[in-house]
Amino acid sequence: MSPVLPVDTNAPISTDVASRTIPRNANQRGVLQPIRTLGNLSGKTIKLGESLVGAGIISGDDLETALRLHAKNQNQLGETLLEMGIVEEDSLLLFLGEQIGIPAVRLRNGLVDPIAVKLIPRSKAESLCALGLFRIRDTLTVAMREPKNLRHIDELARITGLNIRPVLAMRGSIERMLKNCYEENFAVDEVTADLDEDSVSIDTEAIDVSLADVVSLTDGSPVINLVNYIIVQAIRQKASDIHFEPSQNASVVRYRVDGSLREILHPKREFHAAMVSRMKVLAKLDISERRLPQDGRIHLRVDGREIDLRISTLPTILGEKVVMRVLDKKNVTFYLDKLGMREEVLSTIKELLRRPYGLLLTTGPTGSGKTTTLYSAVELIKSVHRNIVTVEDPVEYQLDLINQVQVSNAKSMQFNDALRSILRQDPDVIMVGEIR
Repeated sequence: MSPVLPVDTNAPISTDVASRTIPRNANQRGVLQPIRTLGNLSGKTIKLGESLVGAGIISGDDLETALRLHAKNQNQLGETLLEMGIVEEDSLLLFLGEQIGIPAVRLRNGLVDPIAVKLIPRSKAESLCALGLFRIRDTLTVAMREPKNLRHIDELARITGLNIRPVLAMRGSIERMLKNCYEENFAVDEVTADLDEDSVSIDTEAIDVSLADVVSLTDGSPVINLVNYIIVQAIRQKASDIHFEPSQNASVVRYRVDGSLREILHPKREFHAAMVSRMKVLAKLDISERRLPQDGRIHLRVDGREIDLRISTLPTILGEKVVMRVLDKKNVTFYLDKLGMREEVLSTIKELLRRPYGLLLTTGPTGSGKTTTLYSAVELIKSVHRNIVTVEDPVEYQLDLINQVQVSNAKSMQFNDALRSILRQDPDVIMVGEIR
């Protein structure tokens, strides 16, 4: 069996191999056969450098200069020619594609589907010098530095679970596009690879869907994987909110971290409605209702951590905007001393909380820490000798020794209804989540 050689070297290259799609797990099924490294139909071998000279693309002097540099830097000859500026990338790709019978592409942003890119983990894409371009049904087209390397192709098929259609691209272009695609965002599969039934589970009391429907990482659609990725990455970056916003040309995903919003992803515009529908299903909302705002919740267990997501939808002129409030119980500590208050303010609040009567208001914009402050105050004064009752919409965190009441629109129990009942429950302290 002939060795598998890179196509863009001074080593022999084959002219008799047509472009092909490699099925997943093809080696195990005996589908992959050794590809002859060049010999044309007459049995002769052709070297890249000699072929370029023969085609009049470079001169003999250029080839000698490139070969000397090639021996020093250990790059492939074609890459050395590009670095020296002796040949244009388009000309080299066209020539190589015709020589080996595999399509060659010059990579540009419009050619690459971000979802396809993230089907291959970044570390693996870099080690194999491969870039996912687009997916059609069960076939993933991949730009590769070595599109005839069977080991690489089989590994990509195993990782993605898809048939692989390799195309030729230059190493520099692949590395540049990989950097652009992964610069600000982590690969979907790197994040979701460990999201199996042991690391992520869905509270069936919160949503009426099966775990298999929610977390389908190998056979699931790109939209499912994308929503999983966005949620898990937000949790790991300690984001307080996730924004899914429609725009004219794309969907925009933003995280609020440490009080500031920052853009994370720009999925294709056509993915937006599908992502919104997916989140509505998880939150048990009406997916057919797009004209009115809706609110819901999802309960997750990620990496052994209990996570609550509060979902809010809002119709806009470009489509529905969704905001998820991330409530990570593990990352929240309710201690007044750790909220960053000035010492004199902290002392005043503690003195007020010790009084047997009175009213204490906590006000501020969304995300300013009102709920955290209230919970911290309740944690400070709670004891087995006190009956503390809260009325909230929603109950964001469950606290020990506290009787928490959830306002329910469906059951027609509003704040005023709850308060009337609470007053008959012999309370020592009442915490009201909102004053409307």
